Amino acid sequence: LGSGVKLTKPFFPPQITIEEHLQRKIHRLAHTAARLRIIERRFIWLRLAVFALGACGTLWAATQLEDRFAWLIFFISLAAFGIVVAAHRRLDTRIIRITQWQEMHQEQLARRALDWKRIPSADLSWERNPLDLDLDLTGPRSLHHLVNLAVSKEGSQRLAQWRTQPQPDAANISFRQAVVRELAGMPRFRDRLLLALRQVSREQLEGKKLLAWLDSEYSVQRLPWLLLVSAVLVLINAVLFWLNMLGQIKAYWPITLAAYTFFYF
Repeated sequence: LGSGVKLTKPFFPPQITIEEHLQRKIHRLAHTAARLRIIERRFIWLRLAVFALGACGTLWAATQLEDRFAWLIFFISLAAFGIVVAAHRRLDTRIIRITQWQEMHQEQLARRALDWKRIPSADLSWERNPLDLDLDLTGPRSLHHLVNLAVSKEGSQRLAQWRTQPQPDAANISFRQAVVRELAGMPRFRDRLLLALRQVSREQLEGKKLLAWLDSEYSVQRLPWLLLVSAVLVLINAVLFWLNMLGQIKAYWPITLAAYTFFYF
């Protein structure tokens, strides 16, 4: 290479930069989201069509056939409408997930370019120590602002405490560095973990509130019997409905259905 010979072709194919890789990801995600939004708009008309066909079919059966056939068509239409609605919601969830993934990659680009306006900042309500004030380790346009990916307020504060500890612990630092080296080779796992956490809430989580709810008696004592009563009412509804469809008893199931609806709300 030092002899002045000009190479027409490189020995290895040129490698793309991280910025170009992120741009390609953002472009693919945007294309996928646009395609899914087209399908999502079609689901609106599909829901309307299923609802209209079910209503017309039920009305026709109620006037031309026996009542049990009308009820049967009604519940079949209701089930079909529920399936379409569930598929529509699943598609909406996927669009939201892709959009959030796209936003995550855009934030990564902003961090690499030091585009501070596009990097989310955490509100740290704590007293800054002299080391933090001298080196400006936390706050806007700081090191903490640049590297903080925590989804909870407590996580942001812990990261800030690690960065501003006046007397660092060498053993703990070595352990954290080992964890960072292990996670450095798993970018897809990190992205999926961060995406899953961001889907919980768009705002920063508060661990104290979550722990207080988990420790409360409501979530531990009331949930089992709520599920038991709901299951019993569903079973009674199903048995009474099919006995009425077979002509064995009168239509008592609307009463239990109303009871279940009241209990549900």
